Amino acid sequence: MVYSEPIYFITAPSVFRLDAPETVSVSISDIDNISIQLYIQDHPAKEKTLYERTVTISSGEVKKTTFILQASDLQDSDGNTIQYVSLVAKSTDRRFIFEKEKVILLSRQSGYIFIQTDKPVYTPNQEVRIRVIPLDEVRRPSTVPVHIDIKNPQGVIVQRKNATYHGSFITDRFQLPSRPFYGNNWTVEARFTNGLETETVATFEVKEYAEIALNDLVPQMPLQYSNIGSTVAV
Repeated sequence: MVYSEPIYFITAPSVFRLDAPETVSVSISDIDNISIQLYIQDHPAKEKTLYERTVTISSGEVKKTTFILQASDLQDSDGNTIQYVSLVAKSTDRRFIFEKEKVILLSRQSGYIFIQTDKPVYTPNQEVRIRVIPLDEVRRPSTVPVHIDIKNPQGVIVQRKNATYHGSFITDRFQLPSRPFYGNNWTVEARFTNGLETETVATFEVKEYAEIALNDLVPQMPLQYSNIGSTVAV
């Protein structure tokens, strides 16, 4: 009689996105009713257990577990941002004892933020109306607080606001002064405030009255979005 040692497979993404659902799969062959412990810890310190679950599995089965790692939980004891976690699969069953660890990179680029302005060009004394749409990784409205900065062409913050989605899109207004800086590089910047690095930048232009063309006066809400450095206007 030939005895073959069981074979197991742990399948996981190469990168875990924070504040987004991630799934780990477990499968095994040549053994039944074995309990496998799965847990995730900060790496390399292993001071925190961020997720833990035990699955009981038999040969030929595939078990999946889904979890969300919160960005707010991922700082070490010195307040530094944690960049990696350890995914550990472990069995203490006497029939098949094993422990396997995999180090996985964390991504703080999670979710989406869209910015709309009511038109692309403004003149002195006009009001800029802004709408911010925060979404989670599966395109549902996100309740994570959003930090909004409005900057003039010199990069100086002229207005700042923190806001949260409560059943309707986040709105903001900015009153241009009578003698503003002119140019097309006024910016509205929005980012999540929970440790994620997701950030969007939208631009608008300020012109003197004599420079305004007819098509610049048509109200519109251009949708602008950037997640990893690029910006798209629709």
